[in-house]
Amino acid sequence: MYKKNSNIAITIIAILSCIAIISRLIPIPQFKPFLAIIILSSIMLNTVSGIIISFISIILSNIFLGQGSWTIWQLIACFLICIISNMFFDKYKIINQKVKLLIFGFLSTLFIYGGTLNLFSILFYYPNKNLNLIISYFSLSLPFDLINSISTAIFTILLLNPFVFIRNKLYK
Repeated sequence: MYKKNSNIAITIIAILSCIAIISRLIPIPQFKPFLAIIILSSIMLNTVSGIIISFISIILSNIFLGQGSWTIWQLIACFLICIISNMFFDKYKIINQKVKLLIFGFLSTLFIYGGTLNLFSILFYYPNKNLNLIISYFSLSLPFDLINSISTAIFTILLLNPFVFIRNKLYK
């Protein structure tokens, strides 16, 4: 992992976890840099670091936002995003792939994060499942998922240079 800089890596993971927790507590609905931090930390550090940051930030921020059966589904969605983002991007070539990163942030938030949580809600909170329920649930949640996806895409591009700086300090 980071043999020579393990203390620095642990410190960076702790700081990014704190930033991700605070970003989830911003009182603007769905417009949060949380998933952008998760995506970029998974790409720039590694998948395990992204998973650790998402785990810490979801568990600790849900203390304030509310723990529930959805917490595990938030973790699963973030873990999938961490794994897929690290498969699609190389930490040293990402600075030239801003459009691809923007599209990935938007689509992964819309379909993986939003889709996972919407599907969970349908499966666990509605006893009579049918196609009309699924269509209406996904269409009613679409504005919130779009806001979350747009904010993730924007913050992914805005936070790219600070994450490149972190990567350069860690892997010098």
